[in-house]
Amino acid sequence: MNDPNLTELSQKIEYLVSLCNKLKEENRLLRNEERKWQLERAYLMSTKDQARGEVEDMIKRLRGLEQ
Repeated sequence: MNDPNLTELSQKIEYLVSLCNKLKEENRLLRNEERKWQLERAYLMSTKDQARGEVEDMIKRLRGLEQ
């Protein structure tokens, strides 16, 4: 008494559950990757700001030597 429509529906549901699980895992991995990129960006921005400050200080000292 196995209804073909019921079997087909069951297979589709299993496929969708599997796909959903796969997408959840992919999403988790992408979010972790995004967090890493955000941390790297913050570090690079900080390094850039520090370097800019050092260059500005050097320019001020050089201008002071010119006078």
